[in-house]
Amino acid sequence: MMKPYDIYPNRIIAHLEIDEHMRQISYPPEEIQERTIEILNQNGTSVGHRVGYFHIPFCEKLCKFCVFYRVKKDDAQLARFLDALIENLNWLSEYPYVSSVPFEAIYLGGGTPTTITPSQMHRLTSTIKACLPLSPNVEFTSESTFANITDEMLQALQEGGVNRMSLGVQTFSPRLRKLIGRECTPDDVIEKIGKVRRIMEVVNLDLIYNFPTQTIKEWEEDLKIATETGVDGISVHPLIPAEDSALTKMIQQGVIEPMGDTSKQYDFHCIAHNMLPERRYHPINLAHFSNNPKERILYLRLRLEEGDCFPFGAGGVGNFYDLVILNHKNIEHYITSIRDKQFPAEVAAPLPEPIKFLWALLGQLQQMKVEKEHFRKNYSIDLDEKYSELIDDLESKGLIKNHPEYFILTPLGLFWVFNICSEFLYHY
Repeated sequence: MMKPYDIYPNRIIAHLEIDEHMRQISYPPEEIQERTIEILNQNGTSVGHRVGYFHIPFCEKLCKFCVFYRVKKDDAQLARFLDALIENLNWLSEYPYVSSVPFEAIYLGGGTPTTITPSQMHRLTSTIKACLPLSPNVEFTSESTFANITDEMLQALQEGGVNRMSLGVQTFSPRLRKLIGRECTPDDVIEKIGKVRRIMEVVNLDLIYNFPTQTIKEWEEDLKIATETGVDGISVHPLIPAEDSALTKMIQQGVIEPMGDTSKQYDFHCIAHNMLPERRYHPINLAHFSNNPKERILYLRLRLEEGDCFPFGAGGVGNFYDLVILNHKNIEHYITSIRDKQFPAEVAAPLPEPIKFLWALLGQLQQMKVEKEHFRKNYSIDLDEKYSELIDDLESKGLIKNHPEYFILTPLGLFWVFNICSEFLYHY
């Protein structure tokens, strides 16, 4: 009998290949400007949901594993970057496409957004509120490491309208925190979680599993401590180390053991999906668990639905109208583009129908339920007709439960969700 961790040869844990595909079909630089300005001059009231993502690519210290674009903090460069970002916000706000639809969620990510000073944070959040139409119940999130949490920063965030924080714990294990280059002790982390909870309406903790040498006991202890903090949400993710990261090089050089194989990933996954509900944290999507209805993960949900995710900042990724946008990663190029009154996109590609379908499907799969009528109405695709053999196969493997108007992921399907999504795209 096939074991649950052997259903596919390899587990896909992210669709990182989309980035390279978008580069291949991007408009040339001069057309990027023409196309973006053409769209921005339109009225945007026909679009669906709208969110904004701000990428602040600076970090005080570079972690050994991070897959996201980031650079070591340089105070002078950061100040010039922030000036450019605020200038970008000011002139974008004058276009009807931006000003005509409210933003339902704002997300400050990175990098480490709280690596800027409290006064810089106040300036940034004030500009966001002045330039972007925000919905009355906007979800306004900032990420942070624990080293950057101070009373002054929390006050600046609160006064700036931030009502949700996502804190990168990764692990409470002193041994593993040292391995990945995290400086705060577990006791410091727990103390600062309490401090943030007293200020913020919603607090989420990010945990990562499958670090090299991580044990099952350490993972169970991470989950136990996280639930005992009483936070509103806990997210669990498999480790995805960057190819050029210090951690990857340490593994390649034999300095530390490799990460666990698929069977160990499956063990970590099952422990989280069993243990968190037992502690009254119930799944609200494939990686997030909550004990409070105020934890809506609105940004994460809406950015995969039909609508806009405006990217701001160097390395920011998003989409609006029919374009996928990747802002300049090079910070100096980003700054120069804005000073020249150019949209700071390195890549702007027309959103192909298969990728639109993939995002919509992934959005629903992440919510663990796929509504078939949605795809009949928005994509003229009858899933039962087009994918009948695939749906039967997925059900026979115990990955989904099929119903006339929808199908839901099983606990096993949650583990293989990106493989399932790839199967639909392959048969598109």
